[in-house]
Amino acid sequence: MKRIHYFLFMACLIIGAIWPVTANSGELVAWGYNNHGQTNVPAGNDFVAVAGGSEHSLALKTDGSLVAWGNNSYGQTDVPVGNNIVAIAAGGWHNLAIRTDGSLIAWGYNNHGETNAPAGNDFVAVAAGHFHSLALKSDGSLVGWGWNAFGQADVPTGNDFVAVSAGDDHHSLALKADGSLVAWGWSAYDQLLLPSGSDFVAIAAGNAHNLALRADGSLAAAGRDQYGETNAPTGNDFVAIAAGAEYGLALKADGSLVGWGRNIEDQIEDIPAGNDFTAVDAGFFHGLAIRSTIIGNQPPVANAGPDQIIIEIGTTVQLNGCSSWDDDGDPLSYDWLLISKPEESQATLSDSTICDPTFVADVQGDYEIELVVDDTRIPSEPDNVNVSFQNIKPVANAGNNQSVVQGDTVYLDGSGSYDANLDPLTYLWNILS
Repeated sequence: MKRIHYFLFMACLIIGAIWPVTANSGELVAWGYNNHGQTNVPAGNDFVAVAGGSEHSLALKTDGSLVAWGNNSYGQTDVPVGNNIVAIAAGGWHNLAIRTDGSLIAWGYNNHGETNAPAGNDFVAVAAGHFHSLALKSDGSLVGWGWNAFGQADVPTGNDFVAVSAGDDHHSLALKADGSLVAWGWSAYDQLLLPSGSDFVAIAAGNAHNLALRADGSLAAAGRDQYGETNAPTGNDFVAIAAGAEYGLALKADGSLVGWGRNIEDQIEDIPAGNDFTAVDAGFFHGLAIRSTIIGNQPPVANAGPDQIIIEIGTTVQLNGCSSWDDDGDPLSYDWLLISKPEESQATLSDSTICDPTFVADVQGDYEIELVVDDTRIPSEPDNVNVSFQNIKPVANAGNNQSVVQGDTVYLDGSGSYDANLDPLTYLWNILS
């Protein structure tokens, strides 16, 4: 709801392009408040963007068409027909979209002029608040329209903006090219308080709080904290953020979702589990996400090679995972791990990221090595190879036969004895006759 959250390199959409079917497309998931069916998501696995309004939801498909569901009191779910949309935003009771030609389209509630979108073909991002709207132009400038009782539509001047977000409680937030933040509008509930720093790459404006994502993958939050909405989780593995009425959501690098703040409609408690999410957004009290359903991709298969028997300490063991394969023909990356080795061994892999690394078996005993391969989308199940020593019987060599006379001291020589495993030998001589 009321936010656009792009990384800097995504701040400007390529006008004229429709999202292709990629690993980022998938099925919709929704949870939380459902008084108007706003969490009853449509079926399909071709969605690339999702946006949550107060009591309705909006999604963009790979073919550039739109679907919407939930409260339709003001026509907010009556989406325009066509396949020419590249970006979306859902406000309180209205929606915004950017066409492939860079122009804007808006529909739904319009008592404050929030759907009176400006003309032009140079828009690259949009954000929708409760009763106001914002847009980012290709030259880095901002425009605003709709309800402006608190100056929330009076955008700052300049051509150095890269992202914009519209809060629900009549305030606005923008990200500048230098990584700094700017906010304007109503400030009665501290919604203009901003996290410190100039290393931000994404933003989200909530009801009376603001969220930001730093370049190092950590989260920052500021503003009203009545329900813990600014108590963002710690860590450096976040990739996207969304702000609801009095709560926040975030997507982690491993594809999982986290939430914090008010849980009045279970929008935090009911966050779906899994590590396959690619996008997230927050409505007033409901959450939305896209779950990856990569069509046709099969997981690769790791083949760590046959178990090996070696004889000598110091042997260089050649591993071979080059027979691993991917049914889709995708290129593979390799991840070897020396799981176990003899207690005093100092063995290490020569390179854990190639298909055929080596290691030196420096201590007699058993070695276990694991291989996982990845096709950049799905990792394989691990496959293990065991390397063991075979103990070969030592060979005794009592030396050459000798001719002696009575009284001579006979010197025996067993130094020609040997052990194929290079184990140290002990000697036991017996006079048989």
